[in-house]
Amino acid sequence: MRTGAISAVSAVLLLAAGCGGREDAATPRPTAYPRMEVPPAEYTEAPTPLHFLVNSRATVTKEENGDDASQWYTIAYPDYFPGMKIYCTFTSVSPETAAGVMANRTERMALNTGGAESELTTLRSTGGMGCTLMLTRTPVATPLQFMAADSAMVVSGAMYVDLPAGYRPDSIAPMVETVERDLLETLKSIGNGR
Repeated sequence: MRTGAISAVSAVLLLAAGCGGREDAATPRPTAYPRMEVPPAEYTEAPTPLHFLVNSRATVTKEENGDDASQWYTIAYPDYFPGMKIYCTFTSVSPETAAGVMANRTERMALNTGGAESELTTLRSTGGMGCTLMLTRTPVATPLQFMAADSAMVVSGAMYVDLPAGYRPDSIAPMVETVERDLLETLKSIGNGR
């Protein structure tokens, strides 16, 4: 009988020890970011000097610049990515000036990365233009940049994200992936083929 009482007391003590020691304090979790809604992969032609597809949910605004050789356009996704814009420049060139304009744009793209390693995708569009898309995965204000060129026109652009310094690139990854998808679609078909 005494052994049974000791076993019962031991069981109650073990049960109490297993249930005790809980803290009611919350445990902090890693930073979480709200899930971004992304626009579907549907495209329409933008009102630019060349055949230039943009996402059908994007807006395209022509900017005044006072320069006859270049036209500026701003692409935005106001319903999806506030604070993000793609600044594009369409520059008329001749065979003699094309190389200088492309060298200037290539230098600007490199400076925009701040020396960070970037990934390059190159292709030739169905419109006959040589195209480059640059993706920088480190925290920079311009994670995506592009250039398309032939002997008559150089088109360049940069995705600009208005975020605080030191942001985490994974916090905007869905935005960058969506714009990369859309810019690749643009570059595949850019050209005079209206």
